[in-house]
Amino acid sequence: MGHNNPVTQAKYRDLLEKYPDDATAASHLAATVLTPYYQSEVARRCGSVDLKRFRRFLVRAGYTTHQVGLVLGVLPYDDGTPHRLSFAMSPIYVTPAAAGTLSHDEVNSITQTPIECLIALFLLGATVPRTRLQDLLGPEFLDLAGSLFLLYSSDIDPDKLLATVQIFPVQLRGADPSHPSEESSSTLYIMTDWHPRVLSQTKVADIDSNTNDEAVMYVGPDSIGLVQQFWCNHPPPPMKLEKEDEGGDTDNYVPHGKRILDFCTGSGIQALVGLAMNGKSYATCVDISLRALHFVVANAQLNGMDPSRLQLIEGDLLSDNGQLWILEKDVQGNVCVKRGKEMKLLGWLKSGDKFDVVSANPPFLPVPPNLMVRHGKFSDGGASGEEVLESIVRISRRILRPTGILAVVSEFFLAPTTVADDSTSWTSDSLLDRIEKWWLDVGTNDDGIEANAKPCGFLLTNEFPIDRETYATRRADSREEYDSWMEHLENVNMSRASPGFLFLKNGCVSGELKHRVAPRSPFGSLWTPSNPDATTFTSNALSILYKS
Repeated sequence: MGHNNPVTQAKYRDLLEKYPDDATAASHLAATVLTPYYQSEVARRCGSVDLKRFRRFLVRAGYTTHQVGLVLGVLPYDDGTPHRLSFAMSPIYVTPAAAGTLSHDEVNSITQTPIECLIALFLLGATVPRTRLQDLLGPEFLDLAGSLFLLYSSDIDPDKLLATVQIFPVQLRGADPSHPSEESSSTLYIMTDWHPRVLSQTKVADIDSNTNDEAVMYVGPDSIGLVQQFWCNHPPPPMKLEKEDEGGDTDNYVPHGKRILDFCTGSGIQALVGLAMNGKSYATCVDISLRALHFVVANAQLNGMDPSRLQLIEGDLLSDNGQLWILEKDVQGNVCVKRGKEMKLLGWLKSGDKFDVVSANPPFLPVPPNLMVRHGKFSDGGASGEEVLESIVRISRRILRPTGILAVVSEFFLAPTTVADDSTSWTSDSLLDRIEKWWLDVGTNDDGIEANAKPCGFLLTNEFPIDRETYATRRADSREEYDSWMEHLENVNMSRASPGFLFLKNGCVSGELKHRVAPRSPFGSLWTPSNPDATTFTSNALSILYKS
């Protein structure tokens, strides 16, 4: 969409003048001159202590996963059985409105309460009248949201306000009751850029200039899938502290995950959930995007987390270049963000204490070269779709503690190998071989790592992976793009794809990596956050892995 493009702005202004009833944020943000400014400033305010004040309004309005579900009709069926979406930990089933699909009358009819206004603004992608927000949420809410650059006026109708970002409530299960959230320790709020359906492209205003930069990944089924299937599904067992950690007190136990590393952190959702689950843990967040790391700080502030529990690295997994950030808190509680020293990412990670958990939601699309401009860095997994995944597996072996866990959510690509039954399953021997090769490739005399210690763990995929033709159809917007996808997928030898999870454990006795196929479920796939069958399936695999 290129929101700071005068041609695009003029185009959408003309459309809104022709169709004045369009109440979608998608149209109004494209037509508003100040959109790039607000996109920049919302990131600049990442360290503001006022974000904790803003959280109070969300809590006061009942903006939680459960309450959002009730508003949207996610109720028990007549026989008392729960609605399938009630199992979701976040309302990602709400699809933002595309340009031209919501009228002002429709918005007025669905914004009769404070929580309905928040749903319309931060999930649905609607413009809401200023007067309605003032009546239902109060002038203090409007002033605070404006000062944080979370809401701004449309150029077409200044009375209509739209949200700069999305804000997702995430309902945690088994969270640490000592977590320092002010009103509700069971809800985590995650702020991030809008879904591409609203942005149209993955470009937003860069926080350091007036040029376009990559948007930060929206919260999708893969993000919530890893939260629900790993962090909150089957919490890792207690881990005994090493002597040097507690001055020799070896009787002190803390939950697993004391030191977390989150690659491709985006909005920081995985790291922040890990911190929320255990008040004693610390997280290092790595992302190639400067904007993403600002959102990590913003979400930590929004949820009342001490910034001293975070370490941020602007790093490129493929080039190994990195830069440490420095976080400092002033007397008011605002967090100041400063760039620190440049370093080699792997060398720096290896030089410090090892990690208990490495999590990652890497970019995984095997994007055709001629379509690179259509996809942002948060999607582009290189020609094979596995370039970033490969780097993560290679690095994790070097930096995980003994019995440490690597947890990855990704799409996995199955090349044509031995087919047991084309209608039901595919063997994944070649993919498992690649993962094992990445894990074992640690070089010689590399920090005393045993060279031939094979990985143990599970690759979890769906029973019915989608074929090449279906995959290309879902990714393409035209016949020409479909042809590009098909040609490219054939070139990289990708015939089947499945969403799934990869869990690897360091220091296992068995040294065996297994592929497990999740049986088809009426609730959806492995990634479907409202799928209790997937939760049980993954929990069983993790239980075996933790005991190995």
